[in-house]
Amino acid sequence: MAEDFNKLRMLARKLVATDFQKDWLFRLEVEGEPADLDLYVKDIAYNPLEITTDEENYGGVTMSWPTGRVPVKITATMRDNTDRRISAFICGWCEKAVHADGTVGLPYGADGYVRKVRVYEQREDGSETLAGEWEMYATTPGETSRSRENGAYKEFPVAFVQFSTATSPIQFL
Repeated sequence: MAEDFNKLRMLARKLVATDFQKDWLFRLEVEGEPADLDLYVKDIAYNPLEITTDEENYGGVTMSWPTGRVPVKITATMRDNTDRRISAFICGWCEKAVHADGTVGLPYGADGYVRKVRVYEQREDGSETLAGEWEMYATTPGETSRSRENGAYKEFPVAFVQFSTATSPIQFL
């Protein structure tokens, strides 16, 4: 069966003309952050929606039933300033959730640990669109990576988790 050259040509033209979202055009915003926090965000990864399921077997057939939503988790690789303000901000945020004496803080209020975290998709023309917003808190200030070999910047991973799946609508990014 011969391929239709015109279909292939049209597909090639469509692919060339398609304006794909570039993975580096994003902005992370955290309520109460240092003003330049996004400058230190190297990369982020998140799954905006995950459904939990229960499986039941009926003979040789398995049925998968939705049971709920998993809280959104964002992981980010952060760089730090020489004054350590980014790592101090993240560690201070984590300490609001669980104090040094082992007690747990309150989620909301003046000393609450829940903050709005927003991810924006940016475009080359300078405009941006809100891709997702969740009430979250920092859970891991991460393991610091340092090396004398590559001359790169001090980096550390940070993890954020959604406080409640009932507080945010489903975001389709």
